[in-house]
Amino acid sequence: MKNKAEMIILPALAAGIFAADQYAKQKSREMRPGEIHRSGNGLVLFRQSRNSGAMMNLGEKNPELVRNISILASSGTLLAFSSALGHRGGTVRKTGLAILLGGALSNTYDRLRRKYVTDYISFDIGVPQLQNTVFNAADFAIIAGSVMTALGK
Repeated sequence: MKNKAEMIILPALAAGIFAADQYAKQKSREMRPGEIHRSGNGLVLFRQSRNSGAMMNLGEKNPELVRNISILASSGTLLAFSSALGHRGGTVRKTGLAILLGGALSNTYDRLRRKYVTDYISFDIGVPQLQNTVFNAADFAIIAGSVMTALGK
């Protein structure tokens, strides 16, 4: 028998990640160009950035290819997640897939709706390259979800 709690909680987790990231993206798009907000300790920066490529601007000269790969990867993740929900056990893997799915769908939604992904988080820890690299919560969800999926049983 399927775990009924997982059937509710894990899709809600994916939806929550999607919604939270979309909310943060909207807030960053409301900022003026060049405007930066620093966290209390100054290490985390909140700003607006547009990325028509994938992570680290990979493929920015071919956004249509990036969009198609994003759609394919999100669809595959959705299929894997849906299939995993139908089986007992594997809670870490299923949770990883839910986190990965929420992030993947958020960035794919941006690519389809806006033709770019909104990024908004960077870090000022004394490494100029890192300060100029801007992420979003979906990126972190994709990374964390991928690791959990790979390590989970």
